[in-house]
Amino acid sequence: MKNEGNDHRQIDNELAFTMGGVPVDDLNHARHVAFLAGELFAITWPLHGFGEDAARLLHRAALLHDAGILVAYHGHHKESQRLILRANLPGVSEAERAEVASIARYHRKALPHRDHPIYRDMSKLAR
Repeated sequence: MKNEGNDHRQIDNELAFTMGGVPVDDLNHARHVAFLAGELFAITWPLHGFGEDAARLLHRAALLHDAGILVAYHGHHKESQRLILRANLPGVSEAERAEVASIARYHRKALPHRDHPIYRDMSKLAR
């Protein structure tokens, strides 16, 4: 029989690794958003055609989208972007980290705009 406490701790350690050690205010909410984002990604795959790499980045962004709330609620989407850009996300290149940060940044309020430096500097495909 497995020790449930150890399994839970392993899952939390794996999640912390995936999130690059960036804390979030409400982990249950982050997990739920990541689940829903994954479901929507799968359902809409025939429309966008993105692959597993894009799904992986979306998952990371969904987990971290509200990380900035720990800094400030007002403008937390911008704080999330800033935190993600400074995080060490294992298995994610610098360019991919900018994508993850942008997805988190644009989960609310303004739409992406070429005047925004991080978005502007991304490749056309990444945008």
